[in-house]
Amino acid sequence: MLFTFTNILLSVVFAGLIHEMGHFIVALGYGHFLRFEFSWGHLWRIPIPRYIWYMPEEFTDRQKRHVALSGFGTEFMVAPILYFLLPYYPLIAFLHLTIYPFYAGSVSDFQWVCNGFLGISKRGWMWLDVLAFCGICWAMIYFSGRAIMRCF
Repeated sequence: MLFTFTNILLSVVFAGLIHEMGHFIVALGYGHFLRFEFSWGHLWRIPIPRYIWYMPEEFTDRQKRHVALSGFGTEFMVAPILYFLLPYYPLIAFLHLTIYPFYAGSVSDFQWVCNGFLGISKRGWMWLDVLAFCGICWAMIYFSGRAIMRCF
């Protein structure tokens, strides 16, 4: 029981840190140093701790889209690796993406990706596109892993 609680708590902390690190690294790659500030979001009156950052004005639309998507992108890229240390991390990353639009408010990462990502959604529900994209990626990782495991 304590192991499960610790695993979930560490997964939540790592998901947040990895998410913000993704934004930071991509923005740094474009030559800008992002600054973060602590804030509270609200999910049905439940306060959600979070860090917010502000998009640099000099970025092009493409750079803004890359920086915005890099948070969840990084979370899902490291999920197969962290799964071996924190088995609940992929679930926490998925839940983070699922509830994010409901507590992010006006400072949502998705505000810079208004035309949809995979073309599923073009009316502000961009997170559905990201969920579909993550599902495709996870399916590829799963089937690749199964194929590799059959070799041993």
